Amino acid sequence: MTGPTRILFVSPYFPPFSPVGAIRMPHLAHHWAEGERRVDVVAVDNPNFAGLLPPRPHEKIAVHHLPYRPGQPPSDPAAAPPAAGSGPARDAEDPGYLKRLYRALRTLPDRYHPYWTQLAGTRGAEIAAASGAELIYSSGPPQSAHIAAARIKAATGLPWVAELRDIWLGQPYSDTPLPVRLLSERLGRRTLGAADAFVTVTEGAGEDMRARFDRPVTTAFNGFSPDDFPAESFAAPPAPLDPDRLTILHAGVVYAHRRDPAALFAAIARLPQADRAAVRALFYHDERGFVEARAAEHGVEANIEMRPLVPRTEMLSLERRVDVLLLCRWDDPRDDAVIPGKTFEYIGARRSVLGVGSERGEAAAIVRAGPFGLVSNDPDVIAGQLSAWLAEKRAAKARGDARVPDLPAEPTRAYTRAAQFALVDDALARLV
Repeated sequence: MTGPTRILFVSPYFPPFSPVGAIRMPHLAHHWAEGERRVDVVAVDNPNFAGLLPPRPHEKIAVHHLPYRPGQPPSDPAAAPPAAGSGPARDAEDPGYLKRLYRALRTLPDRYHPYWTQLAGTRGAEIAAASGAELIYSSGPPQSAHIAAARIKAATGLPWVAELRDIWLGQPYSDTPLPVRLLSERLGRRTLGAADAFVTVTEGAGEDMRARFDRPVTTAFNGFSPDDFPAESFAAPPAPLDPDRLTILHAGVVYAHRRDPAALFAAIARLPQADRAAVRALFYHDERGFVEARAAEHGVEANIEMRPLVPRTEMLSLERRVDVLLLCRWDDPRDDAVIPGKTFEYIGARRSVLGVGSERGEAAAIVRAGPFGLVSNDPDVIAGQLSAWLAEKRAAKARGDARVPDLPAEPTRAYTRAAQFALVDDALARLV
């Protein structure tokens, strides 16, 4: 084994207090632990996320959940997940400029600064000394991870690798007021400037970091874990969620006015009545009623179903039981270097992928290269593909299984987490 044998991992999101989509960090920690490395995780105790991602105990992983508010009592890790959403509820309507400005100034760069970052910096340095850590590795967002890591580095002198799962500088999805965005970027440049190396999860983000900082940069995609989908579910595929209707599932967050499913809705509206009645789309998050409004614009309200958030284990099971997995992206060049984490999970599920919203960028290229499905914003093209999938499902039903066939396994193997985390290991070995 080369590289560090003891790692201090600063990751605010870590089970059991983690949003359902923040799966890279526990998998990375387990990858290191299985490689005979000791990992101490400095994380946030946030009861809003209790129960969404189950913990995966390992004898070589110690997790230190720290409060993010003064006087906060320890949370119950066995608490039930929230009834809907993966965190505090959003306003039903868009908040006004002054409210957004006030909120953003109070939580710059996020709600975990300054209380948690100060505590994590102090406790992290103590944990590093006690454990004999050889390297600090931070993963954000929340970008407070990097602020805490910078403080630990200043206190210990240890080398620090900053992983940016979403970019901090030039973030295309930021809707914070411009003055706050400028302050956040200034803080980001100062904080990240202390890192010794970077890891990004897209090639575009890697190029951006190379242009901004004279530091080594490694790109390692999020990937998927074959363990998420039991082998027996491919040898003997599960019963379809709906044997009569082509079922399309969107497993992530639809960001209002950005990741837009409108092209799918327009395509459904163009189908013949019999085919149209045989298609339904499931969504598990609707920011400010955006999805339902888009469906109403195209007259397909009867074809969509809004459901409350479910634990990730249940979502993985659903991904195997539906026919098509929907990937929504933003039709803006700034989104070209953004790969939604669900992209790789979808690949691992080996169900057909339908990409809408943007036909450009890294995510679209991956889906096409597989090939793992269709990427299009043309309602006529999408309608044609829906008809083809419906024909496959009806033929399968006549044979007794009513499932659109699984995609082949071979093209998926390049996107496993093990293959991608090996690139991270190589980067760490070059530092320690």
